[in-house]
Amino acid sequence: YLNTKDAWRNVEKESKWCRENMNTLLDTILKREKLYTENKYLANEFINQDSLRILFGNDTPPALSVWIGTELVDRYMKQNSSTTYYQLMNSTDYKKILSNN
Repeated sequence: YLNTKDAWRNVEKESKWCRENMNTLLDTILKREKLYTENKYLANEFINQDSLRILFGNDTPPALSVWIGTELVDRYMKQNSSTTYYQLMNSTDYKKILSNN
């Protein structure tokens, strides 16, 4: 975006796109199992905007990886209410965290 006004104007549109495509996004990402990898090159595919556009199309919002990460954490915390954020951030069982979504 050229300025923050342009960025904020698109937030609702982008958020709507993410909500509408959430199941497809998670299915695609989890089936590829790249979120479990320790290979930084492969994991970077889900941070790099160009890679996300290849996977999900040109309408992919710029902050998709941030949105997905936030959604995964929110879902996990709702399903595991006894877990604190501190415990979650110190957990290294990534498959457990992701499989709860």
